[in-house]
Amino acid sequence: MRPLSRLTALAVLALLLTACVGGKTYDENVTYKVDEIADNTWARLSIQGEAPGEPLSQIRHVSAKLDDVPPDVEAGDVLVCRVHQTRRNLADTNVELTVNNCRRP
Repeated sequence: MRPLSRLTALAVLALLLTACVGGKTYDENVTYKVDEIADNTWARLSIQGEAPGEPLSQIRHVSAKLDDVPPDVEAGDVLVCRVHQTRRNLADTNVELTVNNCRRP
């Protein structure tokens, strides 16, 4: 194999390994409206306006544990919540999502 071909093959291999190994995250404050309180354990939320930055997957409708929202929250209230998404590697389609630290704006 010629030296240039070997170098090209190594460069392609490095790019492939980076795509498989390198993870990606999204961590932003997002404004939501409380749609409902479900089972006295979850608040179902829908986004208000556009999400800042570039989410890894859809965050228009999410749920937050009641422990992560103000204690007297009701349907119709507007909250700002911390949304964190993680993808372990770029080849993985599974995105882990957490919504917490919700507060009134």
